[in-house]
Amino acid sequence: MKQLNAYGVVGVVEPGLSAKQIELYDELRQSGDLTVRTSLLYRIAGAEDARAFVETYDRDFSDDMLSIDGVKYLLDGGVEGAYLNEPYQLVEGEQTDPEFRGVLLLPKGGQDELVEAFNVIAEDGWQVQTHAVGDATIDAALDAYDAVNATTPIGDLRWALMHVFLPSSEAMERMKEMQVLATVQDHALLLGHNQLRYWGDERAAYAIPIRSLLDAGVETSGGTDAPVLPASPFLSMAWMTTRELMNGSTLGPDQAISREEALRLWTIESAYLIGAEDERGSIEVGKLADLTVLSGDLMTVSDEELKSMEASATLLGGEVVHGALDE
Repeated sequence: MKQLNAYGVVGVVEPGLSAKQIELYDELRQSGDLTVRTSLLYRIAGAEDARAFVETYDRDFSDDMLSIDGVKYLLDGGVEGAYLNEPYQLVEGEQTDPEFRGVLLLPKGGQDELVEAFNVIAEDGWQVQTHAVGDATIDAALDAYDAVNATTPIGDLRWALMHVFLPSSEAMERMKEMQVLATVQDHALLLGHNQLRYWGDERAAYAIPIRSLLDAGVETSGGTDAPVLPASPFLSMAWMTTRELMNGSTLGPDQAISREEALRLWTIESAYLIGAEDERGSIEVGKLADLTVLSGDLMTVSDEELKSMEASATLLGGEVVHGALDE
């Protein structure tokens, strides 16, 4: 949390926790040690876990510093295991199966149990966020969401797909129609080389198509997926606006967005993801005084300077939690 505060961050989504991990966060809240407002997602692997979640947690748990917003389901792997419609490329000594398309991590009861689990969550009015990287996985997740939506509308529950590396145009249209949100991170910053090796040039360049998601009208929020990647929002925004990888090459520049758009993804859109846009995400009268003073002007510094920016001061609810304000 101190590291996040040093970047000007005072709010995160912590995705996919166990009951014990949630208890640890609650202990930090009770001791007054939280300096980052944290939105928790309970990890489920099937219908039994979904029922255990709704029987264990209620809205009374949540306050301004710590909240339980719903559940996370992990539906496929990452760049090396995402479930794709077309096979992976062959990589000598690593990926030698010409038919390999990744892994779809369904419950033991298959797609039917996935729908059952999501139905349990929807009927109790919680959010679902599903890790879905590959194009085939995104379609499977949307099929499950659609089945739930037919009986319990999910439009107001802010269900989301996490990472969405390879959504088809049809998938993005379905997301818009069902009001399914997207969360995007800067994985390619470190993993772009593997995207090229395993997926080929076209899929690698398209992956995490933020420009296309925004143009399709999909509500989208930004992050880092730390500790998978560095926690700096500025590295993330630099990648979003240039598509430049850590090795200096550029992958998929046509999917770059403006700095203003990137800032919105990191602030008001992230607040919208967790239903907190009326209290957080922008500087307005009546909202929580979560503020940061940056080391430079985010809109005008060079691309290189953007990568290394930090916070001179960070305020949580009007109280300084990092640095100091000038007199």
